[in-house]
Amino acid sequence: MNDFITKYQNELTGTLSGFDRLVFRGTLWRNRVSGMKGYLWAHHLASKDFGEHAEQISKRVKEAATQPMLAAGRPVRYLNSGKDDKQKIALEIAAADRVREGPICALTAVELCNSYAIRRDEQTGKPDLKSQYRKGLSVYQYWMDPRFGFMSIRLQTWFPFSIHIYLNGREWLSRQMDQARIAYRRHDNCFTWIEDLPRAQELMNDQQKVNWVQSFDQLWFQVLPPTGTSHPPPLVYRAECELPDEVLLDQRR
Repeated sequence: MNDFITKYQNELTGTLSGFDRLVFRGTLWRNRVSGMKGYLWAHHLASKDFGEHAEQISKRVKEAATQPMLAAGRPVRYLNSGKDDKQKIALEIAAADRVREGPICALTAVELCNSYAIRRDEQTGKPDLKSQYRKGLSVYQYWMDPRFGFMSIRLQTWFPFSIHIYLNGREWLSRQMDQARIAYRRHDNCFTWIEDLPRAQELMNDQQKVNWVQSFDQLWFQVLPPTGTSHPPPLVYRAECELPDEVLLDQRR
Protein backbone atom coordinates (compact mmCIF):
# COMPACT_ATOMS: atom_id res chain seq x y z
CA MET A 1 0.00 0.00 0.00
CA ASN A 2 2.81 2.45 0.87
CA ASP A 3 4.51 1.71 -2.45
CA PHE A 4 1.26 2.47 -4.26
CA ILE A 5 0.89 5.80 -2.43
CA THR A 6 4.48 6.75 -3.17
CA LYS A 7 4.04 5.96 -6.86
CA TYR A 8 0.79 7.90 -7.29
CA GLN A 9 1.16 10.55 -4.59
CA ASN A 10 0.89 13.38 -7.12
CA GLU A 11 -2.52 12.12 -8.21
CA LEU A 12 -4.00 11.60 -4.72
CA THR A 13 -5.80 14.25 -2.70
CA GLY A 14 -5.32 12.33 0.54
CA THR A 15 -5.85 9.07 2.38
CA LEU A 16 -8.18 7.63 4.99
CA SER A 17 -7.20 4.99 7.50
CA GLY A 18 -9.85 2.74 9.00
CA PHE A 19 -12.01 -0.34 8.75
CA ASP A 20 -12.79 -2.02 5.45
CA ARG A 21 -14.83 -5.20 5.93
CA LEU A 22 -15.40 -6.54 9.41
CA VAL A 23 -16.39 -10.07 10.39
CA PHE A 24 -17.49 -10.99 13.91
CA ARG A 25 -17.86 -14.65 14.81
CA GLY A 26 -19.81 -16.02 17.73
CA THR A 27 -20.72 -19.41 19.13
CA LEU A 28 -22.49 -20.74 22.20
CA TRP A 29 -19.36 -22.29 23.71
CA ARG A 30 -15.65 -21.65 23.33
CA ASN A 31 -15.03 -25.38 23.69
CA ARG A 32 -17.59 -26.95 21.41
CA VAL A 33 -17.59 -30.54 22.70
CA SER A 34 -17.40 -29.87 26.45
CA GLY A 35 -19.97 -27.08 26.06
CA MET A 36 -22.42 -29.39 24.29
CA LYS A 37 -21.89 -32.16 26.85
CA GLY A 38 -22.59 -29.67 29.61
CA TYR A 39 -25.75 -28.60 27.82
CA LEU A 40 -26.98 -32.20 27.58
CA TRP A 41 -26.21 -32.80 31.25
CA ALA A 42 -28.01 -29.61 32.32
CA HIS A 43 -31.10 -30.66 30.35
CA HIS A 44 -31.01 -34.25 31.62
CA LEU A 45 -30.45 -35.63 28.13
CA ALA A 46 -28.53 -38.80 27.31
CA SER A 47 -26.42 -39.17 24.18
CA LYS A 48 -29.19 -41.21 22.57
CA ASP A 49 -31.55 -38.25 22.97
CA PHE A 50 -29.28 -35.81 21.17
CA GLY A 51 -30.54 -36.35 17.60
CA GLU A 52 -34.24 -35.82 18.30
CA HIS A 53 -33.58 -32.88 20.63
CA ALA A 54 -31.28 -31.19 18.11
CA GLU A 55 -33.91 -31.52 15.37
CA GLN A 56 -36.52 -29.80 17.55
CA ILE A 57 -34.26 -26.93 18.59
CA SER A 58 -32.97 -26.40 15.04
CA LYS A 59 -36.52 -26.11 13.76
CA ARG A 60 -37.29 -23.43 16.34
CA VAL A 61 -34.09 -21.51 15.56
CA LYS A 62 -34.89 -21.54 11.83
CA GLU A 63 -38.38 -20.20 12.52
CA ALA A 64 -37.00 -17.49 14.80
CA ALA A 65 -34.34 -16.47 12.26
CA THR A 66 -36.85 -16.00 9.44
CA GLN A 67 -39.64 -14.50 11.56
CA PRO A 68 -38.41 -10.86 11.46
CA MET A 69 -38.46 -10.90 7.66
CA LEU A 70 -41.85 -12.54 7.42
CA ALA A 71 -43.30 -10.15 10.00
CA ALA A 72 -42.04 -7.19 7.95
CA GLY A 73 -43.38 -8.64 4.70
CA ARG A 74 -39.87 -9.15 3.36
CA PRO A 75 -38.95 -12.15 1.15
CA VAL A 76 -37.47 -15.37 2.50
CA ARG A 77 -35.85 -17.27 -0.35
CA TYR A 78 -34.33 -20.75 -0.39
CA LEU A 79 -31.24 -21.11 -2.57
CA ASN A 80 -30.53 -24.42 -4.27
CA SER A 81 -26.80 -23.80 -4.01
CA GLY A 82 -24.85 -22.35 -1.10
CA LYS A 83 -22.39 -20.96 -3.69
CA ASP A 84 -24.87 -18.40 -5.04
CA ASP A 85 -23.78 -14.77 -4.60
CA LYS A 86 -26.07 -13.96 -1.69
CA GLN A 87 -24.91 -10.38 -1.27
CA LYS A 88 -25.64 -9.63 -4.91
CA ILE A 89 -29.12 -11.12 -4.58
CA ALA A 90 -29.83 -9.09 -1.44
CA LEU A 91 -28.59 -5.85 -3.02
CA GLU A 92 -30.78 -6.45 -6.06
CA ILE A 93 -33.81 -6.99 -3.80
CA ALA A 94 -32.99 -3.84 -1.82
CA ALA A 95 -32.66 -1.79 -5.01
CA ALA A 96 -35.84 -3.20 -6.58
CA ASP A 97 -37.89 -2.58 -3.42
CA ARG A 98 -36.15 0.70 -2.59
CA VAL A 99 -35.26 -0.41 0.91
CA ARG A 100 -33.56 2.51 2.67
CA GLU A 101 -33.78 1.19 6.22
CA GLY A 102 -34.83 -2.00 7.99
CA PRO A 103 -34.97 -5.66 6.91
CA ILE A 104 -34.21 -6.54 3.29
CA CYS A 105 -34.58 -10.31 2.99
CA ALA A 106 -33.51 -13.68 4.33
CA LEU A 107 -31.74 -16.23 2.15
CA THR A 108 -31.44 -19.85 3.27
CA ALA A 109 -29.13 -22.55 1.96
CA VAL A 110 -27.86 -25.98 2.97
CA GLU A 111 -24.14 -25.71 3.66
CA LEU A 112 -21.36 -27.65 5.31
CA CYS A 113 -21.09 -26.75 8.99
CA ASN A 114 -19.24 -27.82 12.11
CA SER A 115 -21.75 -29.57 14.36
CA TYR A 116 -22.00 -32.83 16.30
CA ALA A 117 -22.71 -36.52 15.92
CA ILE A 118 -22.99 -39.50 18.24
CA ARG A 119 -20.23 -42.03 17.60
CA ARG A 120 -19.13 -45.13 19.47
CA ASP A 121 -16.02 -44.51 21.55
CA GLU A 122 -13.16 -46.78 20.48
CA GLN A 123 -11.97 -47.35 24.05
CA THR A 124 -15.19 -47.72 26.02
CA GLY A 125 -17.46 -48.95 23.24
CA LYS A 126 -20.16 -46.56 24.46
CA PRO A 127 -21.87 -43.88 22.37
CA ASP A 128 -20.18 -40.51 22.75
CA LEU A 129 -20.65 -37.00 21.42
CA LYS A 130 -18.10 -35.94 18.81
CA SER A 131 -17.51 -32.78 16.81
CA GLN A 132 -18.19 -33.46 13.14
CA TYR A 133 -18.83 -31.63 9.90
CA ARG A 134 -22.28 -32.12 8.45
CA LYS A 135 -24.71 -30.40 6.11
CA GLY A 136 -27.16 -28.03 7.75
CA LEU A 137 -29.36 -25.08 6.93
CA SER A 138 -27.90 -21.59 7.27
CA VAL A 139 -30.02 -18.45 7.35
CA TYR A 140 -28.58 -15.22 5.94
CA GLN A 141 -30.36 -12.11 7.11
CA TYR A 142 -29.76 -8.86 5.23
CA TRP A 143 -30.50 -5.50 6.81
CA MET A 144 -30.20 -1.82 5.97
CA ASP A 145 -29.16 -0.75 9.43
CA PRO A 146 -29.67 2.93 10.36
CA ARG A 147 -26.17 3.03 11.85
CA PHE A 148 -24.03 0.55 9.91
CA GLY A 149 -25.84 0.61 6.58
CA PHE A 150 -25.99 -2.56 4.49
CA MET A 151 -25.05 -5.52 6.69
CA SER A 152 -25.71 -9.24 6.96
CA ILE A 153 -25.89 -11.95 9.58
CA ARG A 154 -25.31 -15.66 8.94
CA LEU A 155 -26.81 -18.07 11.45
CA GLN A 156 -26.13 -21.79 11.47
CA THR A 157 -29.38 -23.44 12.54
CA TRP A 158 -27.64 -26.49 14.04
CA PHE A 159 -25.78 -26.73 17.33
CA PRO A 160 -23.65 -24.83 18.30
CA PHE A 161 -25.52 -22.17 16.27
CA SER A 162 -22.45 -20.33 15.01
CA ILE A 163 -23.15 -16.78 13.93
CA HIS A 164 -21.24 -14.43 11.64
CA ILE A 165 -21.94 -10.70 11.52
CA TYR A 166 -20.67 -8.87 8.44
CA LEU A 167 -20.22 -5.09 8.42
CA ASN A 168 -18.50 -2.69 6.04
CA GLY A 169 -16.53 0.26 7.38
CA ARG A 170 -16.98 2.24 4.14
CA GLU A 171 -20.74 1.70 4.20
CA TRP A 172 -20.74 2.78 7.82
CA LEU A 173 -18.69 5.90 7.00
CA SER A 174 -21.18 6.81 4.27
CA ARG A 175 -23.93 6.86 6.90
CA GLN A 176 -21.78 8.93 9.23
CA MET A 177 -21.01 11.48 6.51
CA ASP A 178 -24.67 11.67 5.48
CA GLN A 179 -25.58 12.53 9.07
CA ALA A 180 -22.73 15.06 9.28
CA ARG A 181 -23.77 16.51 5.91
CA ILE A 182 -20.37 15.93 4.35
CA ALA A 183 -20.56 15.63 0.56
CA TYR A 184 -18.68 12.78 -1.13
CA ARG A 185 -18.52 10.66 -4.25
CA ARG A 186 -18.48 6.90 -3.93
CA HIS A 187 -17.74 4.22 -6.50
CA ASP A 188 -18.55 0.71 -5.33
CA ASN A 189 -16.57 0.31 -2.08
CA CYS A 190 -14.25 3.30 -2.66
CA PHE A 191 -14.51 7.04 -2.12
CA THR A 192 -13.18 9.08 -5.03
CA TRP A 193 -13.77 12.46 -3.39
CA ILE A 194 -14.71 13.71 0.09
CA GLU A 195 -15.57 17.31 0.83
CA ASP A 196 -14.02 17.39 4.32
CA LEU A 197 -11.28 14.78 4.56
CA PRO A 198 -10.07 15.60 8.12
CA ARG A 199 -13.62 15.36 9.46
CA ALA A 200 -14.16 12.07 7.60
CA GLN A 201 -11.03 10.68 9.26
CA GLU A 202 -12.42 11.71 12.66
CA LEU A 203 -15.58 9.78 11.88
CA MET A 204 -13.57 6.70 10.90
CA ASN A 205 -11.62 6.99 14.15
CA ASP A 206 -14.92 7.01 16.04
CA GLN A 207 -15.68 3.57 14.55
CA GLN A 208 -12.87 2.12 16.66
CA LYS A 209 -14.48 3.36 19.89
CA VAL A 210 -17.71 1.40 19.50
CA ASN A 211 -18.90 -0.81 22.35
CA TRP A 212 -19.46 -3.94 20.28
CA VAL A 213 -21.06 -5.95 23.07
CA GLN A 214 -23.66 -3.24 23.60
CA SER A 215 -24.23 -2.86 19.86
CA PHE A 216 -24.76 -6.59 19.35
CA ASP A 217 -27.03 -6.87 22.38
CA GLN A 218 -29.29 -4.36 20.65
CA LEU A 219 -29.21 -6.42 17.46
CA TRP A 220 -29.82 -9.74 19.21
CA PHE A 221 -33.59 -9.68 19.72
CA GLN A 222 -34.04 -7.85 16.43
CA VAL A 223 -32.48 -10.61 14.33
CA LEU A 224 -33.46 -13.64 16.45
CA PRO A 225 -36.58 -12.96 18.55
CA PRO A 226 -37.56 -15.50 21.23
CA THR A 227 -39.89 -18.34 20.32
CA GLY A 228 -41.74 -20.61 22.73
CA THR A 229 -40.74 -20.71 26.37
CA SER A 230 -36.97 -20.46 25.99
CA HIS A 231 -34.38 -18.70 23.94
CA PRO A 232 -30.80 -19.62 23.03
CA PRO A 233 -28.35 -17.93 25.43
CA PRO A 234 -26.32 -14.91 24.29
CA LEU A 235 -23.47 -15.70 21.96
CA VAL A 236 -19.83 -15.20 22.82
CA TYR A 237 -18.40 -12.79 20.25
CA ARG A 238 -14.84 -12.73 18.97
CA ALA A 239 -13.89 -9.82 16.73
CA GLU A 240 -11.93 -10.67 13.62
CA CYS A 241 -11.59 -7.43 11.67
CA GLU A 242 -9.79 -6.68 8.44
CA LEU A 243 -8.09 -3.32 8.88
CA PRO A 244 -6.41 -1.94 5.74
CA ASP A 245 -3.67 0.66 5.99
CA GLU A 246 -5.41 3.29 3.91
CA VAL A 247 -8.40 4.01 1.73
CA LEU A 248 -7.27 5.92 -1.35
CA LEU A 249 -8.90 8.97 -2.83
CA ASP A 250 -8.39 9.57 -6.52
CA GLN A 251 -8.38 13.26 -7.51
CA ARG A 252 -8.85 12.46 -11.17
CA ARG A 253 -12.55 11.73 -10.69
